[in-house]
Amino acid sequence: MIRTDLEELGAQLQPAGMVLTFASSCEALGAAWVIAGSSLGNRAMLLQRQKAGLSGAERFLSDPRMPAYFKDVLVALEEPRDARSQRDLLSGAANCFSLFERAFAALPESLAA
Repeated sequence: MIRTDLEELGAQLQPAGMVLTFASSCEALGAAWVIAGSSLGNRAMLLQRQKAGLSGAERFLSDPRMPAYFKDVLVALEEPRDARSQRDLLSGAANCFSLFERAFAALPESLAA
């Protein structure tokens, strides 16, 4: 979905330095929490786009599976974890947020607006 939306916008799919790797499954789960949690704001962004008369490249924003996936991620996050696993969860989430920030900063102004 995201790949198709980016292609439709004419954005580069994987700019240099925009790779996210995980040292553990807990790091990956932390990143999944960030991505799935973004579904909470997706509906609001989609509504704003529609009110502004914008359309297209909305597959990720409008995907009805994301809120359900977020609930599944929350269940997984509730499992007991040792201190290292908790640090890995936080690291994965922080790295994902950092990647979002770098990707947004790298967007051409026409896409960032």
